[in-house]
Amino acid sequence: GPEPAAAVALELMLKQAGANVPALVRTYRWETPLQNSSVSSAVIAINQGLMDNFERFLADLAQIMNRPGAKDTAP
Repeated sequence: GPEPAAAVALELMLKQAGANVPALVRTYRWETPLQNSSVSSAVIAINQGLMDNFERFLADLAQIMNRPGAKDTAP
């Protein structure tokens, strides 16, 4: 059968209060094969996927904050 794997997908949106248009809307996906088919292996992999997706979101947020004029418009 298919090899066991874990996948995490998050859609995150960053919107400044009062703004009509979000500053960022992105879907972050992460997938990896599991070491084995145990529940603990799945939990470890899902945790890693969440951390990876949030790290990428924070990197995108840092880019937005470093844009010219961002200090005036950033959330």
